[in-house]
Amino acid sequence: MPSDSVVGKFSLASDSPSGSVHNMNPLREMSRCFTPWAVPGLRRSITVLGVFAGLVATAQEKNTEPGAIVQRYFQEVVNENSAQAAGEILMESVVLHSPPAVTRLRDAYIRSMSSFHSAFPDLKFTVEDMVSQPGKAVARWTFTGTQKGGFQGQPPSGKAVRITGMSFFRIEKGRIMEIWANMDRLGMMQQLGLIPTPEPSSPSKAK
Repeated sequence: MPSDSVVGKFSLASDSPSGSVHNMNPLREMSRCFTPWAVPGLRRSITVLGVFAGLVATAQEKNTEPGAIVQRYFQEVVNENSAQAAGEILMESVVLHSPPAVTRLRDAYIRSMSSFHSAFPDLKFTVEDMVSQPGKAVARWTFTGTQKGGFQGQPPSGKAVRITGMSFFRIEKGRIMEIWANMDRLGMMQQLGLIPTPEPSSPSKAK
């Protein structure tokens, strides 16, 4: 409730001996008393709220930067196989170029990722380095996983794989619209035992 001093300010009775009424507008005077600057502590609270709102806006802006989007892509879409995250990060018309294959549309990408997780349930992509600019990002990564399911027509081998690769992303309106991925497929096939690993050649004898 307003303090006694505030209530007294709106008294229509004059303290003068004549008992005349003050020439004032009570509503106008009340509005003056309850402006943010007249209430102790309110100005400070409004300032704090303004700063907080600015920090939230800055955080949201950072979350839509290409680097942050790509980090979330690897963690949630790839490593965690989250269809919900894929729906938020990938455009519906996204295209994945992973030679020799090309995967078009988000739903097809989600199915492909689920199949990859079935083959390597413990798969993990670790981003080792990344460079980004407006609308684009490039990430260098390491893939590890154990083949516990069928992969490319081959039965489970139980073998562990560790390869490196790079991915280039094109981003628009906060979503990934195109990906080019290149990886050490030969090394992967060799580690899975699908392609024999060449024996190291012995040094030639000096003639």
